[in-house]
Amino acid sequence: MNPQGRNERASTRFSARFSAANTIAASFAGAAVLAALVGGCDGEDDGRLPPPSATGGLGAGTSAGGSGGDPGVGGSGGSGTGGEGAGEGGSGGAGGAGGAGDGGAGGSVNALCGDGVREGFEECDGGDLGAQTCQSLGYDEGDLACATTCSFDLSACSSAERCADAIDNDLDGATDCDDADCAAACAAVCAAPGALSDPDNQPGTTVGQPVLADPLGCFGADVAAVAYEVTAASTGMLEVEMVASTADLTLAVRTSCDVASSEVGCVNLAGSPGQPERLSIPVTQGQTLYVLVGGEDPGTFGVSAFTRTPACGDGYIDTGEACDDGNTVAGDGCNSQCMVELTEVEPNDTAATATPLATPFFGVMGTLTDVDHVRVTVPTAGTSLVVEVSDVNAQACVNNQMDPEVAVLNAGGTTVLASDDDSGPGFCARAVTPALAAGQYVIRVQRAGGGLFPYRLGVTMTQAN
Repeated sequence: MNPQGRNERASTRFSARFSAANTIAASFAGAAVLAALVGGCDGEDDGRLPPPSATGGLGAGTSAGGSGGDPGVGGSGGSGTGGEGAGEGGSGGAGGAGGAGDGGAGGSVNALCGDGVREGFEECDGGDLGAQTCQSLGYDEGDLACATTCSFDLSACSSAERCADAIDNDLDGATDCDDADCAAACAAVCAAPGALSDPDNQPGTTVGQPVLADPLGCFGADVAAVAYEVTAASTGMLEVEMVASTADLTLAVRTSCDVASSEVGCVNLAGSPGQPERLSIPVTQGQTLYVLVGGEDPGTFGVSAFTRTPACGDGYIDTGEACDDGNTVAGDGCNSQCMVELTEVEPNDTAATATPLATPFFGVMGTLTDVDHVRVTVPTAGTSLVVEVSDVNAQACVNNQMDPEVAVLNAGGTTVLASDDDSGPGFCARAVTPALAAGQYVIRVQRAGGGLFPYRLGVTMTQAN
């Protein structure tokens, strides 16, 4: 647990104790006033105030009624206000004939540090730790104890230093590679890979980390990197995601940590910190893989991993699926069998064979060289077109599963009037034309990079002022 967490708990304990102290003080003050009233009605007022009742202050709930006096109307019952550590005695009867007033209702029991029962503001009391352990408080191991102040004693709790998360895990004042515990891990990237569970999500940093010994694959030379070992919890697809905070970092998965030729997946969205970089790797239960994050410029990142069982409707395109929009509803471009509900008609690789625009319009980049042309009619002069190529699959552009490029051409397809690559969400495309003359135009859709993908084409016409 980091020092900030300890400070927050200390602040919470102080506030709770301060509140409890005020409550007890108010209880004593109320008891003093009440005692004065009772003493003033017994016919033998000597001008002195009796001391406050300790019993009422502790909230034991046993406050007695007033003593009897001359015959008269019976006294009203005493009142008791519950609260943490507060209770008021009952008021006395008005006359002997009426009898003594009823005792006040008891207050709640005040936390008494040292009685072995955790109550009120106490984090713990003796052996009563409230089911907390070192592990539940964020440590790796150790035996949690309770201090005489009824706060947790963390001195026997400990955590091993994780060597690439920018956190002083073992609280010895040294972080990551500055910690002697990380000497082996920081001597070579793959000497002691960090543990990445399935599922898991961890912060990381390449700052101060060693250079990758075998940087081939999608890593360049002199790349500082961090390695993690992950074992698949089930058979299916291992989904690995990395998001870099500021630096341009690369994500790779290998079957052997220090052998570049064992790389089974790699992604590097050049110059795009903050964009998720994802890999989907087929795995069998118990299989161990190595996740590597690195780059020429050091920086922080987050990395996660989990396995899933492929199924139509889970939002991931798997073998046998042309699309997967996260549901099995037909009519939205991806049907219940995860096949694209195409509007485009091939061949449409040229302006002359362009498919007429329909609403909605769904197409697919079926090959790496595929180019689709769609014909649109502008009915009124002065109209501007807003043309968007978006995803059929759930969040495909944001998740780097598609990267389209769109252009608006003249009727013959020879002049580009507007074009765009990444102005939409994530890597989606959005082109806006100037005011156009009435007539025929052609929209061209193609890949800007990445793999194959289905897409949705949207065209909005706006009249220029």
